[in-house]
Order: sequence, then C-alpha cells, then structure tokens
Amino acid sequence: MRSSFTIAFLELKRMRRNQMVWFVCLVSVFLLFLMDAFHYFSIEEQIKMIQDFSLGLMNLCALFLVVYYPASLIKDEFKERTIYTLLSKPVSRSAFVFGKALAVLFLVFFALVCNTVALCTMLYLKGGGAGSTLFLAVLFIFLKNTVLIGFSILFGVTPLSTILCSILTFFVYCMGSVKTYFLESDHDGVTHDTLTQVLFSFFPNLHLFDLVEQITLGKVVPWSHIQNCLIHFTGTSILVYGLALLIFETKEI
Repeated sequence: MRSSFTIAFLELKRMRRNQMVWFVCLVSVFLLFLMDAFHYFSIEEQIKMIQDFSLGLMNLCALFLVVYYPASLIKDEFKERTIYTLLSKPVSRSAFVFGKALAVLFLVFFALVCNTVALCTMLYLKGGGAGSTLFLAVLFIFLKNTVLIGFSILFGVTPLSTILCSILTFFVYCMGSVKTYFLESDHDGVTHDTLTQVLFSFFPNLHLFDLVEQITLGKVVPWSHIQNCLIHFTGTSILVYGLALLIFETKEI
C-alpha cells in the first residue's frame, strides 16, 4: 500500500505542471461566481439555480478528468518506457494500478472541494445555506467518478489507444446515466425486450448517484436509497478494479 501512495504522490507532482488540470479546476470555480449576475430572479430561484448549476458543473469537471487521465497515465508509462524501470523495482503491479487510480482520485477530490467551497460561499452571500443533502450529492459525485476511474483504468491496461479508452469510458458514463430509464418495465407503455436488459446489465447504474432532483424539490434522501448507492458502488468497484488488476497481472510487458 505504501508503494501505491508513493506512485500517487509522484504522479501528482507531475500533474501539477499540467496547465489543463489547473484550467479545469479554476474555470469551474470561476463559473460559479458568474451565477451572481442573474439578479432578475428571486433569491429562492437564484439559490436553486446556483445549486443545480454547481452540481452539473462538478459532474462535468470531474468527468473531464476521469475520462482522459487514468488511461493516459498508464499509456504514457508504456509510451515513455518508464514502466520497465518502475516494475523492475520492488513494486507490484497492483500497487502500480492503485497508485495511478489514487492520483486521479485525489485530483477529483481537490476539484470537488474547490467547487464545494465556491458553492457554499455563493449560498452564504445569497442568504442560504448548504444542507446535508447537498454534501451528500457531492459525495455521490465522488463515488460515481471513482467507479468511472476504474473503467478508465480497465480500458487503459488493454492494448487500446488512449483516445479509444477515453471514448469507451465516456460511453460507459452515457449508458450508465440512462440505464434506469431503459430498465424500467412498461415505461410509457413500452416494455423493453430481453436483449436490451441484458445489454444494460453490463453497465453500472450511475443515475443512482444523481441527487439534483431531490435537492431542487427539497426532498429528503431516504436511507434505503443511500444504502443502494453504497452497495452498488462497492460491488461495481470491486468488480471493475479487480478485473483491471487481473488483466494487468497477466499482461506481458
């Protein structure tokens, strides 16, 4: 485990010099403060708009990071041939994979913290406050992107190109976001066939982690929903990260 943290720390030092990372984090925070320009709405409407916009922006910012970076971090090691030097040392392949994942997780965590601080500041200036549901929504965004990082790592340990890995990770995000709709039986009078249900069974239900509707309507998130999210997150993460490790362990380098 110590090796994983060492790899993550070294990777973060390298990311620190990446201007695109700072651009994504800073622009997302800056855009939140632009919400103060909508003075022609009531205070209640502005607070709802700020919450909806900020959660959407958090999702977009995190998605940009997890779609590209996890796979590229692994691919770059092979491209620069540093993977041979790294694995020749007493570093296991599992430590290598988890180290790369931890680096991106910390990056996503940092971006979400910056966005959350900006959001709380905006709500305070508007006379509102950040409730427990809002922080739960941010936590669920982090959990959702943890799952997506696993998929990006999974594609990254295959011979596929970085661009194709990014496309596949984005495809998983899109399919997972609409999975609930397609698996609902008799939705609007349409019963989906067995082939559709089998197809969507290969994708995680990412819509579970979206709490924007509950926050907008002021609903309390039931404990059963939180349990379902945590169980879904745990099971999917174990499966995806385990499969990525299995493929990487058997990969000839």
